[in-house]
Amino acid sequence: MLNNGVKHMNMMKKTLLVSAVLTALTGCEEDYKGKPAAGENVAPTHSGNISATFHEKDSVKRVYLLGTTQGLATGKDDNGTLVATDANGDYLQIKNLQASTEDLTGFAINDGIIVVRPSELVDSLDTGETKSVTFTYEISDGDLSVARTATINVEGEDFAPEVSAIPLVANYTKDVTSGNVDLLLGVTDADNEPLTASNIQADSNNPFDIPVSIDNNQASFDIASVKNQIPDGQKLTFSFSYDIKDHNHTVSRNFTVNLLGVSDVPGAPLVGNYFINDTLDETAEIKTYDLIEGAIDREGDAIVVQDFTVNGDAGLVYGFELNGTDLTFNPRAFLSEVAAGESKQLLVKYKVADDKGNISDGEKELAITLNGVESNIFAQNGFDYNFESSKSLSEDGTGWQVQGWPGGAVQKLAASARSGSFGLSFAQESAVKLPMKLEPQRQYYLSTWYKKSSTAKPDFFLVQPEGAILWNNGTRPWLAAADSWQEVIIPVDSTDSKYSDMTLEAGGFLYILNGSGVEWTDAPSDIDDVSFVDITNFGGEAYTALETGVGSFEDPAATIATNGEGTVEIKASAKNSGEYGLFVDTSGKTEYAVNVELPIKAGAIKAGGRYMLEFDMHHINGPEAASTAYDVTISTANGQVLAYGSTWGNWYQTTRVNINTEAATGSPDWANEEVKLTILLKAADAQFNIDNVRLYDIP
Repeated sequence: MLNNGVKHMNMMKKTLLVSAVLTALTGCEEDYKGKPAAGENVAPTHSGNISATFHEKDSVKRVYLLGTTQGLATGKDDNGTLVATDANGDYLQIKNLQASTEDLTGFAINDGIIVVRPSELVDSLDTGETKSVTFTYEISDGDLSVARTATINVEGEDFAPEVSAIPLVANYTKDVTSGNVDLLLGVTDADNEPLTASNIQADSNNPFDIPVSIDNNQASFDIASVKNQIPDGQKLTFSFSYDIKDHNHTVSRNFTVNLLGVSDVPGAPLVGNYFINDTLDETAEIKTYDLIEGAIDREGDAIVVQDFTVNGDAGLVYGFELNGTDLTFNPRAFLSEVAAGESKQLLVKYKVADDKGNISDGEKELAITLNGVESNIFAQNGFDYNFESSKSLSEDGTGWQVQGWPGGAVQKLAASARSGSFGLSFAQESAVKLPMKLEPQRQYYLSTWYKKSSTAKPDFFLVQPEGAILWNNGTRPWLAAADSWQEVIIPVDSTDSKYSDMTLEAGGFLYILNGSGVEWTDAPSDIDDVSFVDITNFGGEAYTALETGVGSFEDPAATIATNGEGTVEIKASAKNSGEYGLFVDTSGKTEYAVNVELPIKAGAIKAGGRYMLEFDMHHINGPEAASTAYDVTISTANGQVLAYGSTWGNWYQTTRVNINTEAATGSPDWANEEVKLTILLKAADAQFNIDNVRLYDIP
């Protein structure tokens, strides 16, 4: 074996015999038609010189010197070439192997194989640069030989440091002696190169100068030397900039230092820390903050919090709830406001006081940074979920496959785009499929936007379990034909308690079809913006957007708003859990008979928000083996969004409906109007039990 490095080059320039233990490459098949005459020895042959190109981010690669023209070990490469062969069936050897350079960093030779480790070249290659090494050698059968070269290229790519969009802010009170700021906090480098921070500059508009120094990428501030310049009861803001460098790039970054001057108010609580900072993903669970942590009342009075603002607006907004001096925060309440890869800042300010009215100096701050995450599994896995790849469907390498069917083409077209440049167009009786590897015991939803040029006949979308089941079986939700874009949402459930019409076995396929025959479709259809989202850990009473307690029906004296039809009452016999449930009777009514209306918290519903309605329902006198449909609306006085749901059979079960306010009609002002949830029970002469109604945010 020949190792890397200049010191081994003299050895390379001498004849080097490398045992080629690649017996599969020697061309000794019995049906070989070019077999020489008995006793005749012919030289080995190959299909051409080897050329292989890799990227510095690639994993370890192997180039077989007896292989195809791409350096593959066996078989034909993309050009149809074979590996090196010997018509006599002799074992082949590599002789006189030499390299075009003495610097073989990233390359090693082992038994007729060039082992390429691109990661070793990351620090030496930039964008547009290539490390190229040509190996010349002979392929010998021990007597005769043929010359060959192998040229291996490793392409470089250099990235500048990237700075998080989250502002870098440090907060101190004037009683501290010094403060330190990590200047590389939130900074990444795709090359993993060492980074340095330098050249810190104070803004000319700062209130005054603070002595600052940099050591090991940490900025240190001498606060003790300026404490007497900080007025009591005021917060002073100081701005700075500095440079971040890798070996080839320099980027600039700004940061802020806040100095709070507070005085000790006699009789008021003593606040030890005025600043709380936290960073959460938008999909994180509810978190509780102790708003008076570190505060002491020296007279033993009860400590209270008051005078809240959020981002400058008075009062707490939806997503925050105060319980005494504990503040609960639901990050998921802001899912519609934070895009993947972006962030949102929430600054909560409040006063600390005692129950005697003595208020501490200054405002205490809770600063929360919410990071947006990518929840679309298609995007996570690199699938072309919005069909923006410029290549055709069969060439884009992102998982979609055209399913053989009697119909015409499936193709990306600009005319089929709902957003971006392309959408997917389906001819009549055409289909695509995408391999899905789902986890067991999970709950998902599939969403795609859809339209067609004709409104006469509906289309079907299909979710297919993998295995022996026919490919054209599975979930087929009915869609109203539409000549404008509408969202199609399919619940997908792999749990043991799954609803049978909404299932996908782990490891299955997703099929999207335009009709199942000419009786179902009469025109092409388009789809765009497909998403597949895991919502297993979402939901629960703590996350509901309904007014507190109204969906559990545990107050038998509560009044449930209706449209005045049928019988709607809270009864113990209607419960699925707890003490009470809701009983609904549509006897004597025709279809679309009885509404159940529940109030929604102010600010909970937002434009572009997505929500899951979940509740337990028992169709008491329903069919044993058929579905019962219901409608759902979230509405204001000026508009609404409509969705459809159903249950199966006549036992208590959990039913779910996905609701997207992007599909709203009219002009609802979600932020300022009263908002309500309406469940419309459409079955005539039916009795229902309903319990545990919850409405919660989902990605």
